[in-house]
Amino acid sequence: MHRVLDSFLKENFPGLQLSPGLISSWSRRLRFEISPPGFNSTDPESFGQACQRAGQLFHKVFHSKDELLLVTVVQPPGNESVLRRKHLNIYLKYVKRKNTVHRLQHFLKMAEGKDVKEHRFIIPCRKEDIHYLQLIEAILYEDFAHPSTILKKPPKHNHDIYFINHTNKIIYHLYDDRRCEIVAADKEQLRPLYDEFNSWILKNDRESAESIFNDFPK
Repeated sequence: MHRVLDSFLKENFPGLQLSPGLISSWSRRLRFEISPPGFNSTDPESFGQACQRAGQLFHKVFHSKDELLLVTVVQPPGNESVLRRKHLNIYLKYVKRKNTVHRLQHFLKMAEGKDVKEHRFIIPCRKEDIHYLQLIEAILYEDFAHPSTILKKPPKHNHDIYFINHTNKIIYHLYDDRRCEIVAADKEQLRPLYDEFNSWILKNDRESAESIFNDFPK
């Protein structure tokens, strides 16, 4: 499965690596503000907004027939290279069917630009196979002490979760409790997001977002 992922990225996103800094360097990208400034997970209103926006973006990107890759990238501290699957709370809790969990594949590779190995966990699935709204909530809670956090232990591990639409060549990355970035191989896949959720685009990204579609009339 890691060959499928590597081949997919090489063919559709040449030069892009699955890490927050490098995925942000992709030109066909939209970044959205999903929670208000001063977001507090204990405030039902602000947390509700974050969940609603992240969920709406997810629904727009993924449809029932689309083939997905659910990818978790974990970077242990230092040179630690052992990470048991039980440390990840994501698979048994947020994947609905056991036969889907059985497709889980794990491999190690060197992290881009770092002298450390990273763990990659990949599950091929469809939208209906995962509790995606609950998983989105868990990602939003990740910076706070909460039972829904993905990595139960040890908390020092850095990790990111990527939802990849293999069918339409789109990557959805909810990378903290405030922002969501979506990248696409074809800029036209981003147009529905740009049109419908324009007011959510990050202010400091608005100029670059507008430049994506300058060559095409709406």
